[in-house]
This record gives sequence, C-alpha cells and structure tokens, in this order.
Amino acid sequence: MHQDLKTHLQYQPELDGIRGIMTFGVLLAHINYSWLPGSIIYMNVFFMLSSYLITSVLLRDIKVYGKIRYRIFYLRRFFRLLPAYYFMIIIFLLAVFIFLPEPKKYLLDVFYSACYVANWARAFGTTNPDWLGHTWSLSIEEQFYLVWPIVFAPLVLHLGLSRRLLVCLASFALLASLWRIELVYSGASIARLYNGTDTRVDVILMGAIIAVILQCNATKFQALTQFCQKAFLLSTFVVFICFGWSVHWQDRSYYSFFSIFSNIALSIFFIGLVTLNNSAIHRLLRSKLFVFLGRISYPTYLWHFPIFCFAKFYSMTSSEIFYFCVPATYLVAIFSYKFVEKPCNHIKDRYY
Repeated sequence: MHQDLKTHLQYQPELDGIRGIMTFGVLLAHINYSWLPGSIIYMNVFFMLSSYLITSVLLRDIKVYGKIRYRIFYLRRFFRLLPAYYFMIIIFLLAVFIFLPEPKKYLLDVFYSACYVANWARAFGTTNPDWLGHTWSLSIEEQFYLVWPIVFAPLVLHLGLSRRLLVCLASFALLASLWRIELVYSGASIARLYNGTDTRVDVILMGAIIAVILQCNATKFQALTQFCQKAFLLSTFVVFICFGWSVHWQDRSYYSFFSIFSNIALSIFFIGLVTLNNSAIHRLLRSKLFVFLGRISYPTYLWHFPIFCFAKFYSMTSSEIFYFCVPATYLVAIFSYKFVEKPCNHIKDRYY
C-alpha cells in the first residue's frame, strides 16, 4: 500500500491502479459496511502487496550487495511512512481539542496509534481507538517492516533462493493459518481475530512467497505462473466481486478454513497481475485516474477515517458523507501528498 519502488524495481502502474481501487472500496465500507461488507478481502490485498514489494526489495539487496542494508532500508521506510502518518495524528489531535467535548479521552487512542500498536489495543480490548481505528492495519504493516528484514535475511542466506526457502515460508504460512483456526475454535473474539498481527501472518507470507517465486529461475515455476495467468480473470471475479459482497469481517467462519481458500484465490490473482501485462484488467488499472488514486492512496487512507468520524459525530448521513466527505478526503490527501509526502520522498530517494 505504501511502496514506490522506482529506485529498486521496475515500476508497474497496475499496482498503483489496484491500490487506488482498493482504497476507494475501503472508503465505501467505512461509510456504510452494507455497501461493501467484504472489504476485509481488500485489506488483505494491501498486506499481500506490501509484503510482495518489501520482499522483492530485500531480495534485490541480497542479490546486488550480498546482504540487506538495514540502515538504508529503515531510513527509506522512515521517510516514506512516518512524516505523513504523524502529520495526520498531530492535525487530528488539534482538531479534537478544538471541536470535540472531553478531548482528553482521545489521548490514549492517539498514544496507541502513534506507537503503532493500535491493532493489539483493539485485539485485546485495552481500548478501541474508534476515531483512529483504521491505524490497526498500518500498525500491522509497520510491525512487519520492522521484523521481516531481520527474519528474512538469515533464511535467504542459509537456504538460498530455492525451493527450500519456499517450503520454509509456506510451512510458516500454514502454521499461521492453523493458529488462527485454533483461535477461532477456542472462542477468541472477533476483535482478536481481525486485529492480531499473528492472524494476518499467512496472507503477509503469501506476498513474500510470490516475490520469491518470481525471482527464482522462471522455468522452475513456469507451469504455476501459466496456470495463474489463465485463471487471472476468474480469480479477479471471485476475489473482488464474490468475496467483496459476500464476506463479512464479523463472520467467524471467514477466519477458519475459508480464509485459506481466499488467500489462495488472492495469490492466483496477484501472480497473474504482476506477470501479465495485456489483459483488459491491466489496461483498466493503468488508466490515469486509477494510477493517480493509487499514488495518493496512502494519505487517502490516513485521512478518510477521522474525517468520516467527525462527519458521523455531527450526524451526517451515509449519503452526505459520500457526496461531501469523500471529495474532501481526496483534497486533503492531495495536499498531504504534495506538501508532506513528496518532499520526504525526495529525501528518501537519496538513500538507495
């Protein structure tokens, strides 16, 4: 969701396009969940995409330098993500003290979000940062960015870019899936299942597995890639149409075996997305509108939720939020992208 890898990897505009569409889908769900109840699938797209891109960057580092340059990696993540994130939190905090009664009751929510642990606060019921509730997913991604390079480097250096590495990653993904299923049948709450980093590890690892597959010798996985390309249109329909309007994040059955099936379907879609280049879906995703929405998807996601919460606090209807707050969100996102993100990205690009 947050990557711009022109410095390291070949730019694929369709990845920006899918970000733009997925972010808009999440906005619709956060206005009214009945409009798009399966938005949990769209969040998994972001997790898989982030993992795929980050793992690809790490593999490129290992291939070129023989190691992961941790300092460069973390500096680039810092300038890419944190300035825009904390800019949103600071403006939100100011707005709370100006416009809301009892502003101090929001300070704990701000603290959890600022520390990137909002997902665990929600998972264990420590607090429910409603107005910054969307930071649960950003917390999971940041935790992944912090830990994954440290875990991944020894695996690649010891196992190589090989089937053994893929078996290892697939085993971890399966164990993570079984762990979530165990939580389901042991009575874990929906909040625990939805927000826990551990309950999202399998889909995150699937993105890493795809990155490894595509950077291995292509002939080894040619049959798999061809199958995914042939099934691309079907998987697109299943993931974004069938799942998007049928799955619900409060349905416990989703977190058990169904989630494994959805991750497989999503992986088929994703391999087709990054290996094909001439399908109707690709041409749609490369359109200027969707690519632009993808480029501002990070600030759009950052700002939409607090804006919507303020609107609901002042009793705006779902239709009013759609017609007034969605355009306002995109305007604020453009401002943040132009005056916060781009200057910081220029600093980020010095580290390569």
